[in-house]
Amino acid sequence: MRRDKSRPAGCTAGRGAYRMREPMIPVNKLSTSGIDEHWHKCADEARSVADDMKDEISKQMMLQIADDYERLAKRAAHREPGGRLIG
Repeated sequence: MRRDKSRPAGCTAGRGAYRMREPMIPVNKLSTSGIDEHWHKCADEARSVADDMKDEISKQMMLQIADDYERLAKRAAHREPGGRLIG
């Protein structure tokens, strides 16, 4: 089935009206626990990739990405269960 390019991606048609598809993971099943560990792992992986890079500019960009992941981890660790930032 070909995608109609006039429709937004991720939408399905329903009797002429567009509606979003159901999320793969129901929103009420999402948990914020462990999110900080996820971002720490992403940062570690980015640093590992940077270690293998020969081009210095690319290596610095990848290390900046790792730093950004660490900032996300820190923010995630400071969130309360309801999703608001603490402090």
